[in-house]
Amino acid sequence: MLLTLLGLGVVGSGLIGLAAGASPAAAAAPDRAGAVPGPVVVVGVPGLRWDDVDPATTPALHGLLGQGAVGTLVTRSVRSVDCPVDGWLALSAGRRAADAVRTEDEPLCRTPQPPDTTAGGPATLGRWPVYAQEAAQGDYGAQPGALGGALQRAGVAAVAIGPGAAVALADGDGALVGPYAPAGGPAQLLAQGVADAVAAGAQLVVVDAGALRDPDDTPYDLPPEDASEEQRGEQSGERDGEQEAGGDGAGDAPQAQQEDGDGGAAAQGADGAADDAADDASEEAPEERAQESPADDPARFRPERSVQAAQLDERVGAVLAGAPEGSTVLVAALAGSGGSPHLGLLAATGPGPGGRAYAEALVGSSSTRQDGIVQTTDLLPTVLELLGLPRADGAVGAVITPLPGSPESARERLEVVLDADAANQAVRPLIAPFFWALVALQLVLYGAAARALRTRATDPVRRRRVLRQLRWASVLFAAVPVATFLANLVPWWRLEHPALGVVPAVAGGAAGVAVLALAGPWGRASLGPVGAVAGATAGVLALDVLTGSRLMTSSLMGIQPVVGGRFYGFGNVQMALFATGALLLATAVADALVRRGRRRAAVAAVVLTGAVATVVDGYPGLGSDFGGPPAIVPAFALLALAVAGRRVTWRRLLVVAAGTAAVIVVLSVADWLRDPADRTHLGRFVQTVLDGGAWQVVQRKLMANLGLLGLNALTLLVPFAAAFVGLVLLRPAAWGAPVLQRAYAASPTLRAGLTSLLVLVAVGFAVNDSGVAVPAVAATLALPLVLAACARVLEEEAGAEQPPRSPEGDGGDDGRALTRAPAPSGSRPAGA
Repeated sequence: MLLTLLGLGVVGSGLIGLAAGASPAAAAAPDRAGAVPGPVVVVGVPGLRWDDVDPATTPALHGLLGQGAVGTLVTRSVRSVDCPVDGWLALSAGRRAADAVRTEDEPLCRTPQPPDTTAGGPATLGRWPVYAQEAAQGDYGAQPGALGGALQRAGVAAVAIGPGAAVALADGDGALVGPYAPAGGPAQLLAQGVADAVAAGAQLVVVDAGALRDPDDTPYDLPPEDASEEQRGEQSGERDGEQEAGGDGAGDAPQAQQEDGDGGAAAQGADGAADDAADDASEEAPEERAQESPADDPARFRPERSVQAAQLDERVGAVLAGAPEGSTVLVAALAGSGGSPHLGLLAATGPGPGGRAYAEALVGSSSTRQDGIVQTTDLLPTVLELLGLPRADGAVGAVITPLPGSPESARERLEVVLDADAANQAVRPLIAPFFWALVALQLVLYGAAARALRTRATDPVRRRRVLRQLRWASVLFAAVPVATFLANLVPWWRLEHPALGVVPAVAGGAAGVAVLALAGPWGRASLGPVGAVAGATAGVLALDVLTGSRLMTSSLMGIQPVVGGRFYGFGNVQMALFATGALLLATAVADALVRRGRRRAAVAAVVLTGAVATVVDGYPGLGSDFGGPPAIVPAFALLALAVAGRRVTWRRLLVVAAGTAAVIVVLSVADWLRDPADRTHLGRFVQTVLDGGAWQVVQRKLMANLGLLGLNALTLLVPFAAAFVGLVLLRPAAWGAPVLQRAYAASPTLRAGLTSLLVLVAVGFAVNDSGVAVPAVAATLALPLVLAACARVLEEEAGAEQPPRSPEGDGGDDGRALTRAPAPSGSRPAGA
């Protein structure tokens, strides 16, 4: 009893002192245009998720579902495991920042420590120099103290309650910009403290309500302080992923909002691999990590999740009770609860930005462009907007706003936020097995095709049957990538065993696309199925980015929001599929037109397809991919030259290179000229270059590609695919596969299309981080379609019951240059 009274006395004295500390700043605060009418209260609840919310045990949080605006929060930070301090630093800096890596004998996450008090001066954080040093040495350009500095310059009174809140409200030197009080004691006292702080004139109150740490999710095989960068899990793809998604930071992704915005990731700036499914394929699933914890780790002795959630709910309820009517309250789970990444809880109530209330809606931001999903780096821009203050320099997030057209009922909104995390959790453990299975099946197909294409059968009927089966199998394999996106048309992740839902969904989608490709009126043409599957792949992806990237999100070959990489547009995996599909579609269409003697129309079709593909891939807000246009433009330009029968000269190559550069500059600068809050990673990359950070982007991309050269599914496929393509494309007769030579003769544009594809994947590999994913993923679509075209040629010969003609003396073209496509009989030769 005595200890309880003493605790109440300490907390009470701290809260009572808020009145005296807040008043002077409040009096000096100028009018702020655009500020919400009441105070702003931010409540941090790291570790809390929507599946912790229950009407019986967490009534306050459940009430926000019906009264406020809700969403999920991506808490990904500098490393793969984010801690409460990381979230508070993100609020402070507006970018990803973190405490130092733990040592071997420390818990998974350090607990935020109360500030030190100095007589006659502001409270200061003893660990602030460590935070500042980590940020300075990191790759995100974070400057902790941005929020505190903005408040200080504007004369806005702010109060910190609890140690995490002190981290958020420190200035650049680690000194608090307003009064501080501990957050312990009963809930009633916390409510009174919030009310007193506001009554004293505080326009911003930040409350650390505590953190939920899951005792069953504390992996400790994470490396200590002296581990290498790769061992720490700070993969470049993950770092870039933060920068491409949309608010803070490709490609993957990112993906996401770029700090450097160089186009791959999605969350913060570059084309990061984290936002790529390829990176997820190489990441170890959370369940596979060691689950041993140090015996003295306090997380092991925490109550179960439901008990901790109820305790946090009581404190959130106290804050809501203490905040006066007309307040804007943000409740944010600033970090995860353990080693397994999840989407955290976010709820807001009261007046919102631009006069829109946080009420009965989902939230969103331009950093993610996904309904109900925002990032921790969105919190700083949101708080400043609510207070009527200008955007902080260096902030990469966007303002969190209520979304029009949200589900009307609380139950429907809860389903949306629960579904977002459920889909992430369901797909992540399936990504690596899927990629390994995809690569294994591709290798099996290559082997079977090599044998079938080189073997002569004495029975033409049997040979034709074998070739038909090879063609069908090849088309089916080529349809698998697009089927992984179509699978998300059904909520397979809601099943108790998601694999039992996604496997049939992918198989059914692939079968449907294959039947459409083979049974349609184009099915009998040598490149008909090629164009159909390629067109379906490019078309589905294009339609998806035009409608919000819903099919790509949390799909097997799509973007993974929980990684904090890319949230919309194309990462490396999606770009490779889209660009390959568009290029092969143009090849097939041009082939049909050239056969009819319409060469000019064929060239126009290639140019039009290339222009559309470039816009869809690179335009800000659509594909938003910086690394795509440098590969797409030259590939289509060379294809157009070949279809037109023009020779490739150095002068024409220079023109192509200049045109490619012009497209990139126009897209990037046009995005940069927009308001900073509306920029995608393209515009953010321009700003990064202007700020002198271009070399960091180059280094990050180089390290990402080097880091991905180890053993994983996609890198394993690359040498096999390269050997297969190189042998059959460059020297088909010498390899002993004359069928491809016949396919070239039967399809006037096929050689040019495949050579242009080599240009596409080579440039894509060079200009993207995690670029190794580009040729590997392109191969999963292109090579089966090439096999289908070759099988069709032999199938027709077997049907005619004629022995294959010898390819010897077929012109001796070794494929080392783009050649003029053979003109059909009766057509006029193209001009040189």
